[in-house]
Amino acid sequence: HPLLLEITSRLQAAAEGSGARLTLLSGHDTVVAQLLAALDATGESERCGWPPYASRVVFEVWAPVRRDEGRSPALVVRALFNGVPQPLPGCSPGLELCPLRAFARAVEARFSAQGGFERACAAKARL
Repeated sequence: HPLLLEITSRLQAAAEGSGARLTLLSGHDTVVAQLLAALDATGESERCGWPPYASRVVFEVWAPVRRDEGRSPALVVRALFNGVPQPLPGCSPGLELCPLRAFARAVEARFSAQGGFERACAAKARL
């Protein structure tokens, strides 16, 4: 999903300090539904349903508190759908916070393994 790739890129830029600290994107329910499906963030029964009116998907990047003077902890990402934490690809099931690098690798792997977004869509269209 191109939007998921764009969001991941913006999260990484913000984490590196080269991107905006806050980005607001707006879209229709069809965009929200597709984004959730791309994340595998909803149960099978909800995947093809319409999100409720005024739904939102929020991505947050967190820097865990450093407990010692050693290396700084890895940045983590959290996704919420209407305020409810969602599982993310590349991350341990049941955990709200996911290492940003693991999430970014999982998102990139989904599309590179299929040869990109256009090729993935073409393959699904032939099914």
